[in-house]
Amino acid sequence: MSETFAETAPRILHRLTETLAAARTEAATVDAALTAIRSALRAVTATILLVDADTTPLTVRAPQGLGVNPLWPAGPVRPGTPVGDVLTRREALLVEQRPDTGATDPSPEPDARGAPAVTALLPLLLDTRVLGVVILDFGGPHHVTPEEVRWLTTVTTQIALAFDRAALIDRLDGQGAQRQLRSRTAELEAERAASRAFVTFAEAASHTQTVDELGQLAMSTLGAILPGVTAVVYARADSAWMPLSWSAALPADLLAVLQRGLPLDTPIMAQTAATRQPVFLNGWTEEEQGVAHTAQYHSVAVFPVVQQGTVTAVLSAALPTEAPWTDAQRGLVLALGRSFTLLYDRLAAAQKAQQERDEAEMRTQALEAFAVLSRDLSGETDRYALVRRAQEIMLSLLTPGYALYWEQAADHWSLKSQVGDIGNPDLQRLVDEHGLPLDAPALQSTWQTGRPKYQDNYAQGADTPADMIRHVHAATAFRVSVYGQPVGMLAIGLFDQRVWTPVDRAVLETAIYSLGLVLERAQGVEELARSNSELRLANQELEAFAYSASHDLRTPVRHVKGFTDLAVKALKQQQLDKVTRHLEIVSQAAERMTTMIDAMLVLSRMGRATLEVRPLQLLSVVEQAQQDAQLEFPEADPTWDVGVLPTVPADPGTLQQVMTNLLSNALKFADPGRPLTVRIWAEERERDWAVFVQDTGVGFDQAYAGKLFGAFQRLHTQHEFAGTGVGVATVKRIVARHGGQVSADGQEGQGATFGFTLPKTPLRRAE
Repeated sequence: MSETFAETAPRILHRLTETLAAARTEAATVDAALTAIRSALRAVTATILLVDADTTPLTVRAPQGLGVNPLWPAGPVRPGTPVGDVLTRREALLVEQRPDTGATDPSPEPDARGAPAVTALLPLLLDTRVLGVVILDFGGPHHVTPEEVRWLTTVTTQIALAFDRAALIDRLDGQGAQRQLRSRTAELEAERAASRAFVTFAEAASHTQTVDELGQLAMSTLGAILPGVTAVVYARADSAWMPLSWSAALPADLLAVLQRGLPLDTPIMAQTAATRQPVFLNGWTEEEQGVAHTAQYHSVAVFPVVQQGTVTAVLSAALPTEAPWTDAQRGLVLALGRSFTLLYDRLAAAQKAQQERDEAEMRTQALEAFAVLSRDLSGETDRYALVRRAQEIMLSLLTPGYALYWEQAADHWSLKSQVGDIGNPDLQRLVDEHGLPLDAPALQSTWQTGRPKYQDNYAQGADTPADMIRHVHAATAFRVSVYGQPVGMLAIGLFDQRVWTPVDRAVLETAIYSLGLVLERAQGVEELARSNSELRLANQELEAFAYSASHDLRTPVRHVKGFTDLAVKALKQQQLDKVTRHLEIVSQAAERMTTMIDAMLVLSRMGRATLEVRPLQLLSVVEQAQQDAQLEFPEADPTWDVGVLPTVPADPGTLQQVMTNLLSNALKFADPGRPLTVRIWAEERERDWAVFVQDTGVGFDQAYAGKLFGAFQRLHTQHEFAGTGVGVATVKRIVARHGGQVSADGQEGQGATFGFTLPKTPLRRAE
């Protein structure tokens, strides 16, 4: 299997470098050069036209080559011809038909004289002098690649140097001439060493897999061709130039400065970014550039890597010598910079593609895990069970660490779910017993803005004592929301150093988004169950309403009917005192019936009213309820015992009705034989607040507690305690609408305790 140009060219260039270094005559130089060129590019003929620079116009003095084409004879070089254009512009030229050198007038039909279809012409330049032209004729169509052009440029540079050396040897005479020869030989040896370094770079670069590997290779190559150089490769971040690779000899204090990032407006970096051209600076000053610990450098060069019109990376080289950049040094930096740019483009594109594949794969893994979570826990409504599973999934995608889920309490962040050992017993006790302050930096900014916080280097000591957290090196935090409302914070700490990559960020943010969807579905399931419960409650109330309409209301209706008949009969008998008494009973029955109908309407409205839930100070609600109850029962003289009450999420109007009903009942059912004490307090639970009202009244038989919250259900006669039996039913209805539950505990003659709960996180809809 034949070898490709990329495989053979470096080896041929290496051999040519050694052969030219040994060539001492013009003929030997021509022979070595053209043999190598034809071998590498498989040209039909290869010709070198050497020109006499002392004549005007330039004159081809000796066409030489392998298979010399008669179309390139000696003679004056005419402007406007391919050879004339190459020598004037000093640039390579590709011609797709027989070129006209001006010395002959070839036929326009290529096949008529057997002319090749493609011709490549490259100038031989030595500094500012024109030595000649290398011409390659191919036997048919041939696409000259950028790699071949770069290789030919390197070869022609070496040929020009070899011609100059041969001419120098020919002119040298005496001891001074020998010294010049040795000096020139040393320069050529340096060029030869540089060529070998470039060949090594080209061969090794073809095997690099990452931008980091390429950067390290560039560092070693610069060190070989520019002794004493300090080199750095930078990549552009959001607001700074960050070092990717650097020379081993880079001082530690300077490295620390660079790793914090060079500002985008650093003068030399801003110049190369604006012009997209290399910059060679002689007379570098630390003060002018604003880069600390760089006073030892005097000559600095930067070569930009341009991708899609933007400078994305920079190859820099700094020399401690006070001498300015020489043309040779500039040429070396430029040559390496161009090669580095081409390879950087390839590797960066490959790395980006791999990163996108990794990101897609990790996203898929995360989404699949959450799909399994949704399927396996389809009936789960416990928020913390779902959060815990999400924590396990996220940690499985990362290096060892822990995940903590926090929710806000009154004055601190309270730990609700933990996956993974936190790594320090004292730290564990701290977060379990005290949580974190509300202004903890790790949580506060993300809670306020919703933007995740990624810390490649965790700010140890910012949230907890530094000595407890030294084992944590990287961290991140996310806000967890349900239907757009923040409910908690999920924080991750890692024990290894980690730079949070775009892949990490995309996957973790996808996981948090998926967790929000899972929690929303769980809340929807919970709300559906609650709605079904409310529907059952409404049906029970409807049954109670029907029972009331058919039984409770029948009694006053019978009274109206019966005593109306008696009043009519007494009126016929002119017994006016009986008429009055009967009509009074009719009036009382009608009033009783009106009261019951009004109570039924109130209960019905409680099932339809829209709740406007917001944070309420429960103490203010209780104080208003105390005043309302005292106005309703002015003869009561209770002793109030009110504990510390929290702020709770509730609808102001309906919660006021709940507290007023409970406190009014406490005063209504007072035991006339002993002092009345009413105690009110609240208890904080994991997911809700529990509120209690306890009295020392007449109490009730606990066996009938289940009837208390039914509409029109009474445990005392109307004669003992007036009322409709709708008050506590209304309490139950309102509390259920808030997502809470009611309870009752009592003992005859010992008083009663009524309680209800309110969720800390209100329902999404309160309709």
